[in-house]
Amino acid sequence: MSDAFFTVKRDLLFHPLWLDEPFTRGQAWVDIFGLAKWCKTHVRIRGVRVDLERGQLAMSEVEFAKRWKWSRGKVRRYLAELESKTVQQIVQQKTNVTTVVTVLKYNEHQRNGTADSTASDTASDTASDTANGHIEEEEEVKNTKKAKKKTKAEMAREEHDAAIAATVLPENFQTPEFAEAWKNWTDMRRGKSPMVESTIKTALKKLSKVPGDAIEMLEYSTIGSYPGLFPVKKGFSNPQTDLPFENPTRDGR
Repeated sequence: MSDAFFTVKRDLLFHPLWLDEPFTRGQAWVDIFGLAKWCKTHVRIRGVRVDLERGQLAMSEVEFAKRWKWSRGKVRRYLAELESKTVQQIVQQKTNVTTVVTVLKYNEHQRNGTADSTASDTASDTASDTANGHIEEEEEVKNTKKAKKKTKAEMAREEHDAAIAATVLPENFQTPEFAEAWKNWTDMRRGKSPMVESTIKTALKKLSKVPGDAIEMLEYSTIGSYPGLFPVKKGFSNPQTDLPFENPTRDGR
């Protein structure tokens, strides 16, 4: 079975069933193969032409993180592992606009890269790939134009969403009550001060020091719209109280 293949349309890579949840490591590996170009082509990113050979794709850590619902740190570590001397599956080449990823054994895993492929198969694939390459280039141009319209705030919120989706809560915080309080606070943060992997870790570390007060601290900061986490002030009541409570200092925000 080592030389057997099964055919899957590339549309699968953009289906909700493929994209709705954080990727597994294996799914990410298949995704890299699926996104790699099947013929020589080029794309434009922020107006800059990036030439690509068969088996290459152009995608930044931020784009991978958004697609896979991982943190940028996890993406960076995973790609570095694939590139390491012990694994040697990809090579990364960073440019001023993106990162070009080369899949080293692309042909070994693709039908027209095997010894059993016929000349007619290869010719048919090449013609189809060339036509599809032009269509894909047009789509890349459209996507680039859309990306230019994104503000820094929108990009920060997208990174926030990816980091939150990739977060695994400590075992003692895996309760419905904590999950709800955590979601409410991070949703508030998303609109005011989007988080990244490092700020999420800092927040959870702070809450882990006072597990008995963690939920109240989250509720307190959510109601007060505080990006930071602070000890609950005397007189605070929740939910939906009209009782006044003191503003926390901004130290340690």
